[in-house]
Amino acid sequence: MEPRFARQNKGRKFGDLLWTTGPTKIASDRFVAVLEESRATGYSTFPVEIENPPGIVLPRYHGLVVFGRPGDDCFSIMPAEQHWKFGITGALLRDLRTAGADDFEILDESSVAAAPLPR
Repeated sequence: MEPRFARQNKGRKFGDLLWTTGPTKIASDRFVAVLEESRATGYSTFPVEIENPPGIVLPRYHGLVVFGRPGDDCFSIMPAEQHWKFGITGALLRDLRTAGADDFEILDESSVAAAPLPR
């Protein structure tokens, strides 16, 4: 059984990571392709269906689970549970930027400053 998500907000743009108002992460084909091409560690994907509007399936998205620990390319900031925030290495961030990934925030190591990824 595939988890199914129906769009509830009024935004018009779908980015590379979709916010689900919970710990579930949803990533675009482009985002997942970068993880695969970079041979990133610390994550897995699962099939999902996104409806927009309800009843119309939006293709090209995957569920994303981040289970890695520091030292992996993708790592959980809360190892005992899933959280919508997760860490990635600088090299993986560079690969995502090169691929044009968008609509996610980058927090510095102290989590004080947030800067949107350039378009």
